[in-house]
Amino acid sequence: MSDFTTEGFAPFPNTYEDNLRVASFSALTDAGLDHKVNEYGRFLQRTDLMQRARTAGERVLDHLLFELAYRDGIYDEYISERIEDELCA
Repeated sequence: MSDFTTEGFAPFPNTYEDNLRVASFSALTDAGLDHKVNEYGRFLQRTDLMQRARTAGERVLDHLLFELAYRDGIYDEYISERIEDELCA
């Protein structure tokens, strides 16, 4: 059963559309990414999800979190090492 909100029943994010667009998450603004992360975080806390909806939501959230981590510089050292390795090879 869906949670009831002031707008009616709590809507599901469009997991199908978002799964098709994971490659374009890099074009989202920081605010857009934060909004999507919060949306999927709330979605995945639900206890009434079918397994395929949960799997799709987790995939989208993983891509969103990767993009946030990349923007925060988490992978900078790894990327630098890979470039160095390729230039020295």
